[in-house]
Amino acid sequence: MSMRIVSIWVGGAALLAVSAATAALLLPSCEVALPFGSLWLGSCPGTILQDPLAEDRVASAALRAEIRSLEARLAGLDCPAPVAAPLPAPEPLPEPEPETDPPPVLDKDMIDKADLGDLQGCWALDSPYRTQNRATGEITEFSEWTVCFDAGGNGTETMRGSNGIRCEGPVSGSFVPGQALVIEEAANLPCSNDMEILQRRVTCRVDGAERASCSSFQPESGSSSEVIMRRTQEAP
Repeated sequence: MSMRIVSIWVGGAALLAVSAATAALLLPSCEVALPFGSLWLGSCPGTILQDPLAEDRVASAALRAEIRSLEARLAGLDCPAPVAAPLPAPEPLPEPEPETDPPPVLDKDMIDKADLGDLQGCWALDSPYRTQNRATGEITEFSEWTVCFDAGGNGTETMRGSNGIRCEGPVSGSFVPGQALVIEEAANLPCSNDMEILQRRVTCRVDGAERASCSSFQPESGSSSEVIMRRTQEAP
């Protein structure tokens, strides 16, 4: 009976020895612990694994330190705000020209009043006007005929023709109270082409459209023509 027990234990020891040897071959660098007592077969040194993020953490810490240093330097800087240049003073606005009353137009009240001071200012042609050379028959169209008076009824007339001529001479104005304004030439009107317009007497009345409807009469030729004159703002 005792021999069988010894055989069993010897067989068990042999089995354990084979298992330990096999483990030693399969794991040559590792420790193998036997299940009995504190017996160890073989050993391997412990392996230290490196942290792959260690370098990044060191770099991040360095950057944070540099940022804190730069912030401290910026906090100590004295940067005065730029001072804006003063704006130039605005130029004074031009003073408005004093308003003047428009000159009175030719109306019934002016004719009834017959004040020569009311004539002061200029009157202009507001309708076609033409003359004819008695020697040659040539007709000249006039687009401008302006008469300007002073406060005493004395004035000057100017005419410009389509052929470029200019005619200019003195005139006088007067009223026939309650009837008309009369504009008279002192003599024939000389022109720049060495011709003359025969002396005229222009009588202006107020028509139904409240215009100065004027009849231009030439005593020497006995002819007359109708024209419309208007008041202008032009100074004499």
